[in-house]
Amino acid sequence: MWYTLRHDGTAIGFVELPARELAAARLVPVDHYATIEQTVREATAAFLELGVFGAAALPIGHGAARILRLRRALARANRLRLELIGDTGEVVHANFINVLETPADGQPVVVAGFGLAPALVGAALLATPPGGGARA
Repeated sequence: MWYTLRHDGTAIGFVELPARELAAARLVPVDHYATIEQTVREATAAFLELGVFGAAALPIGHGAARILRLRRALARANRLRLELIGDTGEVVHANFINVLETPADGQPVVVAGFGLAPALVGAALLATPPGGGARA
């Protein structure tokens, strides 16, 4: 499905995301994308350098200033107010929306989460716990 990606209520591009709970696709940017481009570029570089868990690393030693600089780049990107708009103009619920730039060509990619995967098999509530003891 095609979506309009907006930042602070203004379109910054269009993206066709597959119907799945975690989706990613290239953004077709419009002129207003330039207003967040530097933030996205710096946050992408920080993410690629720190990794998924590196942002939580303690800023100690000779690399402390670098880690803090990279964290600030991620924090600026986290403050971007992004929303996806469906084809009928409705705001689409998403758990998160991120924009990253591909390392190979610097093109923006939207990554969005649309919900948590449901359990395929529900948990059974037993009347008596295994072994016949009382429930805590």
